[in-house]
Amino acid sequence: MRVEIDVGEAGEHSRVNLSVKKVALTDFDELQENRLPLPIELGEGQFHIAQLSNGASLTISECDLKREYRSRVEHDVPFVGLAFCLDGQVRLELSGLAMSPCLSSSEFCLFGAFESSLTRISPARLLTRTVVLKIPLEEFSRRLSGLNNMQCEVDIAASIAQRKSFALRRKMSADMALSLVSLCTCPFTGACRRLFLEGKYLELQSQALATLNPAEMRAQHGQSTTELEKLQRAREVIIRRLDDPPTLDDLAQMVGLSHTRLNRGFKREFGSTVFEYLREHRLDRARLLLEQSDVSVTQISHALGFASSSHFAQAFKAIYGLTPTSYRTTKTKFIN
Repeated sequence: MRVEIDVGEAGEHSRVNLSVKKVALTDFDELQENRLPLPIELGEGQFHIAQLSNGASLTISECDLKREYRSRVEHDVPFVGLAFCLDGQVRLELSGLAMSPCLSSSEFCLFGAFESSLTRISPARLLTRTVVLKIPLEEFSRRLSGLNNMQCEVDIAASIAQRKSFALRRKMSADMALSLVSLCTCPFTGACRRLFLEGKYLELQSQALATLNPAEMRAQHGQSTTELEKLQRAREVIIRRLDDPPTLDDLAQMVGLSHTRLNRGFKREFGSTVFEYLREHRLDRARLLLEQSDVSVTQISHALGFASSSHFAQAFKAIYGLTPTSYRTTKTKFIN
């Protein structure tokens, strides 16, 4: 496995290569691990990469950066990933995906990476701890085919077959959080360590798929198919009406749920409240407009329904660490 990270900030661009030699493993080999410290000029932290069987791997990272950085992670072959944010915040950019998943503490994301690289955006002065599982496509497809009624907002099997990027963000379950703590504090060494980590690798996949599977979630929470469909309709309304969203009461009435049931169900299914989901999608749309168009900041603010340009700037900076104007300037320098 090879991991290469490009780092750029505010018009500067430098490359930090973190390379891990790929080796063939047998069932009796000890775990192949690499601990790669972050260069001191970037901040404090390290990447801990463990190579598992059949091309799978797990990466545990802990970073406290001096400035916000965009890191390009290159990989040899397409894969399905599971990213868990234990502390802090991290955003992933996948080629072909309009909405970039932004993970906060206690959230995870299942994603398909089919291009040669993906980009990770890490904030400044915020200790961020993540665990990322790299799952070979064939292995994941095999597991997916054994599930019944796997129907979430993205057709995962079709996306994999078409090599189409996807990302699904959810809140971690309590069991998942315990598994991650156990993984990060593994007490074993040698062959026993490898067996333990590979067991947690499988355990986290099963927990993530159970969380993403509506049939499994309905069994746990007593939720009907009708309610799930109503929540999905509410999400579609929000996406269509970013510039003029309905009130929570109006949205609840439109889909036939009480506003309390709508908010709670929305949080459970999509990992955020209705307001948080709306804000996140507005800001991500604004980010794309800043990167890909010459539309003024004031026009973007008005088009996306913000109360004022100052309110837009404040909300944008809270997520991306820069004002809209500074972000556009930084992106222009970075591209050039």
